[in-house]
Amino acid sequence: MKKVLCVFSVLCAIVMSFGLVGCKLNPSKMTDQELADILYERVMQRYMSEDSEYEFSNVEIYPLYDQNDKLTHFVIEFEPRGFIYVEINYNAEKEENLFIRDYYATKNCPWCRYTIGDSSKERPQVYELDENGELFYRYNSHYKEAKIIGEKRYLLWLAYLDNGPSRHKYIPAVKRGDKWLNLISMEEFTITNDEVKDQAEFDFFIAGLSASEYL
Repeated sequence: MKKVLCVFSVLCAIVMSFGLVGCKLNPSKMTDQELADILYERVMQRYMSEDSEYEFSNVEIYPLYDQNDKLTHFVIEFEPRGFIYVEINYNAEKEENLFIRDYYATKNCPWCRYTIGDSSKERPQVYELDENGELFYRYNSHYKEAKIIGEKRYLLWLAYLDNGPSRHKYIPAVKRGDKWLNLISMEEFTITNDEVKDQAEFDFFIAGLSASEYL
């Protein structure tokens, strides 16, 4: 009997080892917290270690959802300033390819608030200015600049309708009743069939702001 049990145990070990070796990562079956924990470890190693080139004093990570309440991104917020938008690669088969660093401002790459003025103009954006009439730059995430605390954060991916063909853009937002608050323009808006018009937005291909690499 002992010999049979021993052989059975060896077979189980072989099967388990082959199963683990052949096992692929499946991000769609991971919980939000599991994804956040993996990302946190990456961030601590890359940005908060003693030998890091960055001089951040603290870091916080928040999940970002699309208009269908699907987790698609995380925002990493640093102290004293700086942030990164990280996309979840649901097609990743290896853990090292799980997160894509889409948009970052860790090295003085700021953004500006703006609204849409006369949409018939070639450049309808009306930018926020400082007391000297210069562009007012912001170095923290859209959520932190808007002082969002304790609310579910969204990064909406919508068809943006303008004078040309529709294109998809991102809008950082939070819910306000049956409307949304655009955290770039700080204006409320509604979504119709996953489409919006005349809204401040951004994409991940702005010169100087796109990293497009795995984190």
